[in-house]
Parts: sequence; structure tokens; C-alpha cells
Amino acid sequence: LANCEGKTLSAKSTLDVQATGLAGLPADATGVIVNITATDTTASSYLIAWPTGATMPTTAISSWSAGESTATGVVLPIGTSGEVSLYNHAGSTDVVVDVTGWLVPASG
Repeated sequence: LANCEGKTLSAKSTLDVQATGLAGLPADATGVIVNITATDTTASSYLIAWPTGATMPTTAISSWSAGESTATGVVLPIGTSGEVSLYNHAGSTDVVVDVTGWLVPASG
């Protein structure tokens, strides 16, 4: 996904990541199937993911202790802007987002 290369999420920061129209994702995709990895973590923390423009949920998709790397597979709705948002609570972490598939509206 775009906007991620070379990005580190600091404490209490959010990163909006463009999903649609990139890496083969169609512009009309409504959801994305991703594997999200937090690595190079500096503190115990957690990651929240949600469709950009919606209210941030209170449930984390993953958590870790300082120095750990963790990967989580998740299906995320895509925001109306074609983006998903990622939030890191404490310390800093590098985040890798690997797209494994997407959802589009049913036809017919």
C-alpha cells in the first residue's frame, strides 16, 4: 500500500494508508485483506486499524512487548477516501502492510 515506505509510527500517532487504485486494488474495492506486521518496537504497545474517516475503534488488532515483532491477518473495510488508518499507542514501531486480497461489491 502507498504512504508506508520508510514510515515509523511514533507514540499516539496515526498513519492513513491509501489502498484503492494501488498494487492492483480496484478503485471500487470495499475491503482489503492484509497481513500487518509491527517490528522494531521500542515499547509495549498495540496497533488499531480501521477505515479512514470512521471513528477509531477501541479494539486492537495486535499487541506486543518492547523488542518483539508481531504479525496479524485482518480484513479491513476501506474508508470512503480509499484509505485505511493505523494507530500506534506507545513507543515507536515500523509497520509492514502486505495485501493478500480485497473485496468488491457483488455484481448482478
